Amino acid sequence: MTPQPQAHRDGLILVIDDHQYVLRALSYALSREGYRVETSLNAREGLLKAQKLRPAIVFVDAIMPKVDGYAMCERIKQQADLSATYVIMLSAKGQKVDMVRGLLAGADEYIVKPFSPREVVERVNAVLNEAGYGSPSEVVR
Repeated sequence: MTPQPQAHRDGLILVIDDHQYVLRALSYALSREGYRVETSLNAREGLLKAQKLRPAIVFVDAIMPKVDGYAMCERIKQQADLSATYVIMLSAKGQKVDMVRGLLAGADEYIVKPFSPREVVERVNAVLNEAGYGSPSEVVR
C-alpha cells in the first residue's frame, strides 16, 4: 500500500528501534540525504510520536522489549490517521516465516539486519517519490 501524501505532514520519517546504533545510523544516512528524521528507543514512545507527528514512513524494529514490532505495526495500521503510513519493519530475523509475519502485521516492507544504509535511503527515496513528495529537498523545505 502506497502512502497518501495528504495523510502525512511533509515527508517526516520516524525510526523506532531499541538499539541506539540503528537509530544513529538511519538518522545520519537519512538526514544527510535531506530528510527530517525523528527517533524513538521504544514502542510506546514511538507510537505516541507517530500519532502526534503523522510521519510518512515509520521504521519499526521487529524485536523490542514489552511491545514488539509486529504489534506496533498492527497498532499503526489500525488507526485511521496512521493507516496510510508506510511501515518498514527491520529485523535480524531473515527467515521467510518472519518476513511473512511482518507483512501480515501490516508492514509494507521488511528489511533484514544488517542492512546497507544506502539501500534504505534508496527505498525511502522511491517510496516518497511514488507518493508524490518529490526529492528530499522538496520534501523538507
